[in-house]
Amino acid sequence: MAIEYFSNFPDILYRNQVAKNILLRAALREVTRKTTSVLLPLTLEFGERPDMIAHDLYKNSSYDWLVKFGANTIDPYFDWPLTDENLNKFVEKKYGSIPVAQSTIIHYEHNTEDVKINKDTYDLLSVGDRANYTAVYAYDYIVAQNEAKLISTLISPDFASVIDRELEKKLNE
Repeated sequence: MAIEYFSNFPDILYRNQVAKNILLRAALREVTRKTTSVLLPLTLEFGERPDMIAHDLYKNSSYDWLVKFGANTIDPYFDWPLTDENLNKFVEKKYGSIPVAQSTIIHYEHNTEDVKINKDTYDLLSVGDRANYTAVYAYDYIVAQNEAKLISTLISPDFASVIDRELEKKLNE
C-alpha cells in the first residue's frame, strides 16, 4: 500500500513515540457501493497488482490503495488473488502437500440447495440422503475461493479524486 495513503492518517503517541494510527479503517458507504456510476466491474488476471491497475486506470500508481478500497480488500496478502505459485505455497504450508489438500474433505455441499454440512453430520445421514451431497476437497475449495477474487469492482476514475479528498477530510476530523 502506498505511503501516500497513510500520510492522511492522524498521528498518535505509541510507546512514547509518534506514530500513524493505522488501526483506523475507512469503508465505502453502502449507498456508494450500490451506485453503479461509482463502481466499475473488473475481472482481474492472475499476477496483476493493485499498483499496475492504479497506474492504468487512474494514471497514478500510488492510488493502489484505491484499487484495494474498491475491491474491499482488507488483508493485502490473502484478499487479493494469489498466483498459482503462491497459492500452491499456501496450500503446502497449510496441508503439508498438494496431494493431502486434494484428498482432505472440508465439508459436503447439497447438490441443489445452499446447504453445507460437516463430516460428522454427513456420517449420520442415510445412504439415500448422502447421495444428495458432494464432498468438497480443501484444494478445490481454496482454488475456487482464489478464483472468485478475480471478479472485483473498481472505483470509477471520475470519483477517485473525490474519494481521496473525502478520506483525507474524514481522517483529519
